[in-house]
Amino acid sequence: MNDHTRACPAYEDRLALMISADLSDEDLAETMKHLSECAVCRTHWQALQVDHRDLQTYSRSLQSHVQAIERHITAAIVEQEGPAPERGHWWSGLFNTAYRRVLTGVTVALVAALAALIAHMATTPFAAWAEVIENARSAVSCRYRVRNLDSQRSESVKLFSELGYSNSVYEDGELVERMCVDFTEMSAIHLIPPFDRGVHLVLGKEMLRTFRERNPAYLFEHLATVEHDDLGTKRIDGRRAVGIRASGRNLVPDLMDSAEFEVWANPETKWPVRIDIHGTSADGGIERRVRFYDFEWNAPVERDAFRPEIPTNYDMATNVPFESDEDHTIDALRAFAQVTDGRYPPTLAYLQLTAKMWKRMGQRVLSMEVLPALHQVRAACEFYGRLVREEKEAVYFGDRVRPGESDRVLLRWRVDDERYRVVYGDLNVETIDGSMLLERESR
Repeated sequence: MNDHTRACPAYEDRLALMISADLSDEDLAETMKHLSECAVCRTHWQALQVDHRDLQTYSRSLQSHVQAIERHITAAIVEQEGPAPERGHWWSGLFNTAYRRVLTGVTVALVAALAALIAHMATTPFAAWAEVIENARSAVSCRYRVRNLDSQRSESVKLFSELGYSNSVYEDGELVERMCVDFTEMSAIHLIPPFDRGVHLVLGKEMLRTFRERNPAYLFEHLATVEHDDLGTKRIDGRRAVGIRASGRNLVPDLMDSAEFEVWANPETKWPVRIDIHGTSADGGIERRVRFYDFEWNAPVERDAFRPEIPTNYDMATNVPFESDEDHTIDALRAFAQVTDGRYPPTLAYLQLTAKMWKRMGQRVLSMEVLPALHQVRAACEFYGRLVREEKEAVYFGDRVRPGESDRVLLRWRVDDERYRVVYGDLNVETIDGSMLLERESR
């Protein structure tokens, strides 16, 4: 056994109970929060996990020994008594003599011991996460629900397949938004039922890739490359589940920029059953807790699932370009300035922008005048986000630069070791070196 650093007295028993899944959800959440803050308890918890992995290995070796002994005794009984009867249980004729009763007692005891070992193993850490991860990564389709844990009013149903993606958003049980993306046609339909409005979007290659990467399979691609902590076991929907915890950036970009997530899987089927995510926006100003659950993996999916029927009374903006590159970003900034009060978006971080637009414009965001431009700006946010992820030193100054200001930098990013691409307030573009950039940004 490992030498353990003593945990905080208030949490020592809880950490032990986490291994056996005897900790309530409330206590589990509180203990996990404490682990994130206390290095001493984290060390103790890691040592506990190592001990249980060692016990799991030992239990498996004991199990094989018990099975071997049982086979030898069974063979001896069959050799003395003859082959097992065709009908009934093989032990049904073993109670005629004291000798047979002894043999039966030994066998029953061994079977009981084996059952006890299996029951014990059910409480030890799960050793098949590689199979769970591979199942999720290779799934051809996935349907699941997403619940906002901070506001029980909001829930969405998402569907991914190689044919497309769809997302239906509900508030208090009412459908308020639906996005359907057809990968083969490179088009998307965004409908807003409460306002009888919608937008038909024409996707570029980069935006198509962005939607494909919203598939939770990409989260498991990340999970396969990072270290994770075992969370032990707990019951989800009446069934035992095993969990791990990890973290990452840009895993669910339409929800948050950085996140810590817990993945829970069914140890029998080797499929994920729930993902809890706690994330923040890029500036730390927005914090979200969401749950992915009610998974249906490899469900049959028809192409029509991504081609919604548009009601005849809907106002639709058609053929709106939806691409995340330099040219379309400039077009998006121009369109946004035209439909607002002559300003650029205050930020190109999508989560912050959405919150600020609702605060500033209210329901006008969903007007037929603003809605197409807002989608174009969303694609611009994807372009900016990709530059940030690729560490291109991207900076956006939309909160201080006005349209027409030809001498002020609105957006810039690094092209190579010596040059930067710069978009000015009048939306003209040039490539300049670092010293010239410093001079421009000092204005």
